[in-house]
Amino acid sequence: MGSQITSCFVGHYQVLGADRDVGGTGWVHIQNNHVYLNSINDFKKAFGAAYDDENLIKELILDCAKTGTLDPRNPVAYWKKVDEGHLLLVVIGDNGYLRTAYPWVP
Repeated sequence: MGSQITSCFVGHYQVLGADRDVGGTGWVHIQNNHVYLNSINDFKKAFGAAYDDENLIKELILDCAKTGTLDPRNPVAYWKKVDEGHLLLVVIGDNGYLRTAYPWVP
């Protein structure tokens, strides 16, 4: 994750951290931008070596989408505290499809 915060819009809502979009949608976007980009797995870096397993990443994302806290300022974003230093952000499009998910350090 870079130190520069940038953003993009999903529907009418702003999403932070969109400075590295190398394409794809849904899971492919997550792999391209947060698992494989520059050989850096953001999930493993944030949450530990267990998140080298892509199935575990998918489970974490699904759990956040189901049980995460809806951001009242951005109704396409769900947050979940994973550990003391990290949150997970999951963005669901207006159409109900997964747009992106990535670790966030508050």
